[in-house]
Amino acid sequence: MKTREVAWRNMRCILHIGPHKTGTTSIQTALAGKFGSGSEIVYPESGPGPGHARIAWESLGLNSNVEDPEKLVQIASEYSDKGASTLILSSEEFSKGLFGECRSIKNLANRFDVELVVTLTPLSDRVVSLLFERIKHKETFRVFDTAQLITLCSTSPGLRGDFVTRALTVCKWKRVHFIICDKNKPRILFKSFEDIIGANVGTVRKRNKQYPYFKSIILNELNRYYKKENLLLLRELADDAYGVISNRFPEVENGNFDELPVDLRAHLDQIWNSQVCFLEILSSLGAVSLYK
Repeated sequence: MKTREVAWRNMRCILHIGPHKTGTTSIQTALAGKFGSGSEIVYPESGPGPGHARIAWESLGLNSNVEDPEKLVQIASEYSDKGASTLILSSEEFSKGLFGECRSIKNLANRFDVELVVTLTPLSDRVVSLLFERIKHKETFRVFDTAQLITLCSTSPGLRGDFVTRALTVCKWKRVHFIICDKNKPRILFKSFEDIIGANVGTVRKRNKQYPYFKSIILNELNRYYKKENLLLLRELADDAYGVISNRFPEVENGNFDELPVDLRAHLDQIWNSQVCFLEILSSLGAVSLYK
């Protein structure tokens, strides 16, 4: 048993937790296309999508799943026994577990050398995209009401002011890597992962389908008044309604909501600047690896 435990600890576990809207789909698509189950560096197939959302849901008890505190250890043990040198798990859903007991993540860190990877973008750049994403998943909002945007920020793990410190302290990591992404310079994200993994990743530009502004408004109202209806049906109705409106009024396709309330943007920018300054200090002390 002792020999097996030594073998386990010799395998690197890289846990990428997002959060949402920080280039995660692009890097997950690249990793899924590069590292299969038969290579020394393993990025397991899971689904839905290129990330490991299902693994996160089952291990942390999210999305109506029963928590399985040993799931991550079982996955890591399986690939360690197969001779893998590095296991990579990536899902934005892992970030949701940081503010709970996250026993599965803690158990993994107790048994293996786990390196945490966090991808970040300015907070104010994420808010509207995250709002549209949550509307797509049947949540309802008073559309673009300032108070609701503030609530969104306080209830979304990646937008919380204490997200960075929670990620750092939730358990004992072997190493922590923060990547500050720039949507105009996507290569930063992929080059940073290559440096962390020690292998070529390539570049894939993959964007999640984002509802246009007016389609989000339509879907939001459908979600509000037809709460018991199937999510996919409501999306289809929103698509149909948007198609009719955009055919009659083509200008709605250019409608957008890019401007946050000034006070909210200033507040988010202040938090973001503080987070970056904090990470730069930690990086100068050698406590974290910072890529930007």
